[in-house]
Amino acid sequence: MTLALAVGGCTGRQDAAPEPSTTSVPASPTSAPPTTEPLPAPAASTPPLAEIDWVELVPPTEARLQIRALTSDRALFTVETEHGTRVVDERSDGSRSEFTVGETYTVQSTDRTSSGIVFSTRDTADEGRLQIWRRSPSGKHADLLWTTGQGWESVSTPVAQGDRVYLSRTKGRTSCISSLEADAVPGTTPRDVQCTHGKSQVWWLTAAADGTLSYLVSEDGSDSACASVFRIGPDESVTPAEQLPCANRGWADSSFAAWTDPPAVGAGGADWFRAELHADVGARVLDLGLAAAGSAVRCGDRLAWQATVERGRDQVRVWDPTHGTVVAYQSPLHDGYYTTVVGAILCANGSFVFPTLDADTNLLTYYAETSLGWTLDDQPRPGAA
Repeated sequence: MTLALAVGGCTGRQDAAPEPSTTSVPASPTSAPPTTEPLPAPAASTPPLAEIDWVELVPPTEARLQIRALTSDRALFTVETEHGTRVVDERSDGSRSEFTVGETYTVQSTDRTSSGIVFSTRDTADEGRLQIWRRSPSGKHADLLWTTGQGWESVSTPVAQGDRVYLSRTKGRTSCISSLEADAVPGTTPRDVQCTHGKSQVWWLTAAADGTLSYLVSEDGSDSACASVFRIGPDESVTPAEQLPCANRGWADSSFAAWTDPPAVGAGGADWFRAELHADVGARVLDLGLAAAGSAVRCGDRLAWQATVERGRDQVRVWDPTHGTVVAYQSPLHDGYYTTVVGAILCANGSFVFPTLDADTNLLTYYAETSLGWTLDDQPRPGAA
């Protein structure tokens, strides 16, 4: 099965920004050895406010834009439109290629591999079935690599690591982390890397820049209770992450781990924006205070996460081994409304990047700690759908 794509070719723009640093850092947290120096005390209840001049990576836009992968010289992002979802692969010199996925599909993930762009969708016209596609080198169609069915269901968004795509899937009382080669023949059956049986379920699959994957195993299948964190190495060996007695959301690379406890539960149910965050930085385990569950991201030897404080005000907090925890960003108040941090924090070229939404103007803006030397825009180029 193939998916027809509306395709835009590679184009250039005259006002392209100068070439940024040639050091390319993956969008997922980078891997660095943990510090051996004495670490500062865990976060205070109100960390100090750092003075950071945030740079607009994506100027205010009405578009529903989401950056999926980001390096110092290349960005992969999606833009939702009334005709479907545009998938854009843009370089810092202004050249880009793009295609549009039809309006009946919801794009869940998008990754680059040496075999091209691999993306996953939910088909709203087919009971939300998960599908994993590979865009052909010609860009004129996409091949369907795998889809749920025959009793298999998917419980986590697929992730790419190297030239493999990993996903969690369940069938009856069996729950597995499975892999699929990005250059596989369409219809190839995924290979199971690790499975559990009975009530337990694998989920919350993440990929780190050092080649490590991690996932959670919930013993009772609940998404709001304690779970165990496991690492999958580049050789696909599986080991439990130590010192994580009760993780509800979390990840681990080869030398670092961060996780949140089960969220606070009130009359309105679980509050996913108020969960205790912890980090294992190799030398000790840190208690970092309240955070949005699963929002922590590593960038070198630093960790950033989203925290919601008084009256719904959002903060991006950053911990590093020298300064401890600081408030790197605090949402401003506009006409009685706070700007909201609305998406995943990313790491690119040593800089944290995150999106905000102004509740008054309904405009989305992506900010970066330091300039990456270029900005992104959501406008289609000539020849694009």
